[in-house]
Amino acid sequence: LAELEDEFTEADKVTEQLNKLPTTAKPDSKEAVEAYEAGKKAYEALGEDKSKVDPKAVMKLDALKAELTDYKITKGNGSRWVKGSSTGLTVIANGYFGNFTGVKVNGKLIDSDNYTAKSGSTIVTLKVEYLQKLKTGKYTIAICYGDGDFTGEASGEFRVVTYNGNPFTGYNTNIF
Repeated sequence: LAELEDEFTEADKVTEQLNKLPTTAKPDSKEAVEAYEAGKKAYEALGEDKSKVDPKAVMKLDALKAELTDYKITKGNGSRWVKGSSTGLTVIANGYFGNFTGVKVNGKLIDSDNYTAKSGSTIVTLKVEYLQKLKTGKYTIAICYGDGDFTGEASGEFRVVTYNGNPFTGYNTNIF
């Protein structure tokens, strides 16, 4: 009987831990990622006793995971890069940099020598040398994340264009 009480106590502790999870979080929140991971680990450690955890607490764990994997390009989507430019093309995604795994262009993983990546959410800059090799046209870009439950991609697009002397629509040309 005492053994059963201990099992219920553990399930109650896990329920309490899950109920303390943040109700909202951005994918780049290290604290929320760590809280989710600790909650999931405690929940999984219950084994067969997982059914004793309050279903609402489990739903909270699942909802937090959904928020933490809602990856999006927050800056740079729809950008244009002009052939011959001396700077690369920067795209920022909202994912936690600790889970960043790479960059895909048109669905293919590109070599890490072709970009730089740093934290601040996830800031990726495609290098000039790489961009120069691309033909003019529209490309998809995906910032990839992968660490167990946090696998996913933030996807967007960019264009490689040639400058023909005419300003592009929407650009401020500063001509007086």
